[in-house]
This record gives sequence, structure tokens and C-alpha cells, in this order.
Amino acid sequence: MYHPADPNTEFIELQNIGGEAINLNLVKFTKGVDFTFGDQTLTSGQHTVIVQDQPFFEAQYGTGLNIAGQYIGRLANGGERIRLEDAIGRTILDFEYSDGWRPITDGDGFSLTIIEPTNDDPNSWGEKKSWRASDYIGGSPGDNDPGVLPNPGAVVINEVM
Repeated sequence: MYHPADPNTEFIELQNIGGEAINLNLVKFTKGVDFTFGDQTLTSGQHTVIVQDQPFFEAQYGTGLNIAGQYIGRLANGGERIRLEDAIGRTILDFEYSDGWRPITDGDGFSLTIIEPTNDDPNSWGEKKSWRASDYIGGSPGDNDPGVLPNPGAVVINEVM
């Protein structure tokens, strides 16, 4: 969630939409925010979130979520480039989001949610038509947002708040 009402509750959520476990060790965000995953594995269907401020995030969403850690920096409220790389620097995802795509995600409490996580065209992640507003205020970290069903494929960024 890139522009929540409380800026301390920003988060990025990843979900393993494939059928096999994925090792996130040394996978890193290199654009947008700075974060490197530790020794963590996501089983099929499992979610994890990285957060801007863990105590504030947990006060909002509870302590039972799979939080990988706190990232450095903040997501730009006006949109920016997000890049996720594997342990040896190969691009997993690289796209730019815009605050104009879904106005209720820009400070009104809704998160941007990818419409089709299994889309194999990486260029479409940077297009308005690929994103929608979450169904719930605050998004749905740690769970599928209604209308987004896990399908075989790979790890995806599920929400940007």
C-alpha cells in the first residue's frame, strides 16, 4: 500500500502463486524501497509482507501475519519504479506504478492490487489496466483480496500500499 492514511502502515505483499516452494533468501527490492530477504521460503499460496514500520503495521493489522521485515525508505505517493531481483541480480519484476491509476488508492485507504498475477507479460505490470483498488480499506495483507485467486506461476507482488 503506497499511500495509506497513516504513512507508517505502508506495505508491499508478495505471494507464491506457483505449486512449489520458493526460497527468497537474498531476493531484494532495489528500486522503490531497499530490502533484502533473509532465509525465508514461501510455500505454495503463502503470502509475506515487507513493511515500512513494523510496530505501526502490527497495531493496524495484528501480529499474526508473515512479516519478512522492515524496508528502508518510503513508497512515493505520486508513483515510482519498483524492482525486485533474485539473489544474483536478475530481474524478477520491474515496473512503475502511478497514483492516477486508481484515485481511491492515493490516500483514501485502499491498496493497489494486481488484477492478473499470472500475467506473463512483464511490461503490463506498468500499465493502469493491470491494477485495481483493493476491495477493503487497508487492503488485505496476508490474504487474497476477493477476485484475486492464486494460480500456478511464480512469486508476485500482490499489493502495494
